[in-house]
Amino acid sequence: MRLKQVITGLILLLTLAACSIETAKTPPQRKLIIASDYLQAKDTLLFHRFAKENAVHISIETMSADSLIERIRTKQANSGIDVVVLESLYDVTRLDKRGLFHPIDLRAKTPEAIHYSSLSYNYIGFGIDPYIIAHEQNNSYTIKTYNDLTHFNYVSALAQKHAPILLAPILKNLTEEQKGQWIKQYTKHAISKPIPRDSLLNDSLFNRLPILTTQSNFKLNKVSNSTYKSKTLLFPKKTAKDCYYNLRSLAVISQASNYTTAISFIDFCTTKKVNLALNEVLNTSSIYSNQYGIKQEDSPIEKQIPLYSNIELLLEK
Repeated sequence: MRLKQVITGLILLLTLAACSIETAKTPPQRKLIIASDYLQAKDTLLFHRFAKENAVHISIETMSADSLIERIRTKQANSGIDVVVLESLYDVTRLDKRGLFHPIDLRAKTPEAIHYSSLSYNYIGFGIDPYIIAHEQNNSYTIKTYNDLTHFNYVSALAQKHAPILLAPILKNLTEEQKGQWIKQYTKHAISKPIPRDSLLNDSLFNRLPILTTQSNFKLNKVSNSTYKSKTLLFPKKTAKDCYYNLRSLAVISQASNYTTAISFIDFCTTKKVNLALNEVLNTSSIYSNQYGIKQEDSPIEKQIPLYSNIELLLEK
């Protein structure tokens, strides 16, 4: 009987040892959960190299900024989200105001990543999305500058969250009275839909109007959207080298469960080779690119963020 117990004990020890060895060989895979208002679950393929090199399982949950705010508000540290990838810098600032982001560390970041990042608002910019005009091909361009938006009719394809970002650099040096007048004319000339039997804005003429949009939206819809097929892209310039833009950004959620992996992910997305390739797929411009006249302004885009709330109030009048 005793011999049998000894043998049984040895078998159990060997089994546990084998399990320990197997566990050591295959440690639990690390995770990274990304929340985004424009990336889809299938877009994890964009980060396949990072996942493979770091043995990380990446998940993308698509949700609006409002849904993201509500989820973190109700679940707090148990939200399950590590990184946010947001389309609009305006929404980034909304989340930061609520204290949802972990402070960023810009040490060891490239000069380009530092320039497009903000210690004050805890984001790191990784993609530039210029505000452009889509013009009818072989047609005289009525809108060549952003200021022309106050003089000629156009179709705005921009969501409301883009208005503060576009208008901040335009209005930053104007008086309050001038700001109000500029916005009044800007909104007056924005046509949302055709007007039947109108000699200037019937269906046919409406479709020929220039469209105010972003580079990414134009490229994304150029083939599939009939309104864009007949149009070509123009970059309005305040001066020879200026172009206003929205900044695609990354941020780490406060109390992220996978903080270290999240930081490594941001470093990956802002390395030059990866950043150039990533923005090519997303139809935006890399932070390392100086194409289309986009330049690194003397004052970073974060300097314009305090103007957003004032512009919102002016738009509501």
